[in-house]
Amino acid sequence: MRGFRSVALVLMAAVLVLVGCGGKPASKPETLSDTKAPAANTPTAAAPAPKKETLNVKMAFGGSRGSIVYLPPVFAESSGFYAEEAIKMTMSDMQGGPQAIQALVSGEVDFASAAVEHAAKAKAQGVDLVMVALYARYPGLTLVVDSKLKDRVKSISDLKGLKIGVSSPGSSTHKALISMMNKFGLKNTDYEAVGVGIDGMPAALESGKIQAAVGVDPYVTKVVTSGKAFVLWDLRTKKDTEALYGGEYPLVGLVTRRELVEKNPEMVQRVVNAIVKSNKFISSGAAESVTAKVPAELKGADEALYLSSLRSNVEVISPDGLVSDKGLQTVIDSLKADKVIPDNVTITPADIFNGTFARNVK
Repeated sequence: MRGFRSVALVLMAAVLVLVGCGGKPASKPETLSDTKAPAANTPTAAAPAPKKETLNVKMAFGGSRGSIVYLPPVFAESSGFYAEEAIKMTMSDMQGGPQAIQALVSGEVDFASAAVEHAAKAKAQGVDLVMVALYARYPGLTLVVDSKLKDRVKSISDLKGLKIGVSSPGSSTHKALISMMNKFGLKNTDYEAVGVGIDGMPAALESGKIQAAVGVDPYVTKVVTSGKAFVLWDLRTKKDTEALYGGEYPLVGLVTRRELVEKNPEMVQRVVNAIVKSNKFISSGAAESVTAKVPAELKGADEALYLSSLRSNVEVISPDGLVSDKGLQTVIDSLKADKVIPDNVTITPADIFNGTFARNVK
């Protein structure tokens, strides 16, 4: 027995010597506990991003989608920005902003492409709507007059007694007309505002149904280029906008119910992502690239005319979907000055615009 122990001790010593010299003992099956974790800097395959659930979203437009001021949400569709956000967008045209807002308030649609003025007017009536992304930082509206009246009409005050087209009563085009007329001392009874729709303005002018109109592009460029009308006041420019309103005057954008913002912020963020990406691309000045992606039925047969219209409106489109509190206050003050909102109703910029989602877009 004593001999056996001696032999065992000799064998163990030999094994220790071999290990110390770099030799290996007999291999054994590797277990999970024997496996070393990879080093911290060892490259590993990136986990695939979780697939976004497709959202079905509905949007109403306060006028024709062919209007340049409504281009951001239209371009978001044709450029694939909605697809990137896994959004299936259904868009429908209304005669004007009031009709689009009614569809929003009733729950028929999730968003309205309409003027921020409507959010302010709704707030004054106890309805909580909010704009979450701006399309047009200037009104983008133009007062045009039938060319046959060029010798007679030299200023806005000369429009007294005429029929003047707007998209619909209570729309942003109608509000702009009221502001222009008030500035030149004309009352609502001094002229007749006629609802002709956004895209119906050229035909209404040509037929004599109206003698002037507050319109948007590409329809304004169409009647001016053809010689059927001339520009009297141009709210596509900073100069005329500030001359009328005394400062920045944001117009249309993405409006929704505050309830939707609170209950489904993911939907709002994904839609705003697509809109602001669209804004950035359009405002970059790549007019040819933008025009090429606009659906043919919206830009019409004359692509050169559409391109010209777009170039006339590049400075109108917001580059980031945001607007200053000063600009929003100008809207509120103008609505009060024109008696659209009662003097005893208090509305703040925060009541009608939420820039959180637009600021989140990288």
